[in-house]
Amino acid sequence: MMKKVLWALAVLIGLTAPDLALAQDTKEIAIVSTGGPGSGNSILTNIVKTALRKVGRPSTVHDLPGAGGRVALKTIALAPADGYTIGVLGDGNTMVLVPADEIAGESLLGGRLKPIMTIGDTYLELVARKSLLTEPSFENFLKEGKRRNKAKEKNLQCGWYGPNGGLAMAVLAGYMAEVEAEIHLILYQDAGFLMLSLERGEVDCIVVAVSSTLLSMAERAVPVLGTFGQRKDPFLPSSRLLAELGCAPCGNITAGYGVFGPKDMSSQTVALLRGLIGEALKDEEAKALLKLNGVDPRTSTLEDYTKEVEKRSDNTKRFLCETRINLSERKNPFANCPAK
Repeated sequence: MMKKVLWALAVLIGLTAPDLALAQDTKEIAIVSTGGPGSGNSILTNIVKTALRKVGRPSTVHDLPGAGGRVALKTIALAPADGYTIGVLGDGNTMVLVPADEIAGESLLGGRLKPIMTIGDTYLELVARKSLLTEPSFENFLKEGKRRNKAKEKNLQCGWYGPNGGLAMAVLAGYMAEVEAEIHLILYQDAGFLMLSLERGEVDCIVVAVSSTLLSMAERAVPVLGTFGQRKDPFLPSSRLLAELGCAPCGNITAGYGVFGPKDMSSQTVALLRGLIGEALKDEEAKALLKLNGVDPRTSTLEDYTKEVEKRSDNTKRFLCETRINLSERKNPFANCPAK
């Protein structure tokens, strides 16, 4: 049945011969993940794969961790734009891979990936190590930062991973500097090591996407100090918004997951994949699995989602330029920053 629906859709939107082949289930779709097996990104990618299988569309997952997501992103970007290679990515990951002469965070449409559809939202949390505060709260976190600053002790050590984490930490660091509670930022290459470092007491706080660590946070009962963004985290209802706790800029930080493909993918192929994956993710089991893994499912028009990711990318570029935080690992990633 699904095959007939897709064929009708393909004819209706005027697909070319290769696109018609995609609609006919002639070949597996490769879905690329930026994480290793068992990682949050791999789990979400497999949820999409399972949902597609239920509607009769064969697909396979390729876990390609490494270099902060660049291995997977490069694979997607350089693949033929025929719809047979796509990626399930955190929105922030799309900001990493850009033309060599541009800073990380350049507008997505000026880069090498094309948005296909959103899967849902995740939430960024500020998490502290258990032994840092007797009574864990953002207010007490600020007090500890101010105390150390005044006593000229070692600043609070805060770890982060990925573009969204870097943007969140840049905003938080700027706010804390204003209230004389400075933090020292430490970049990690893997979300798992980030959590492990917190448990070992090597850092005092971290910024994590709840989708990556929801079960770990529940099992280990680590103190959550607050949520970035303007919406309360439905998965951690006791967590308060950092914007309401005084860090107004923290309200501008959002994160989510989407499906992306090579930049030259045709609008007809994008439409076909949106219909195919969108139909698959209507499955109640798929929705439940997304929620279990910290992703709040939602839908959006392609136009709105493209604008949304572009805005996040542009915000990242602006904050990177302002804070001089290097997410790109190039010798001079700030060459295209506006002159001060």
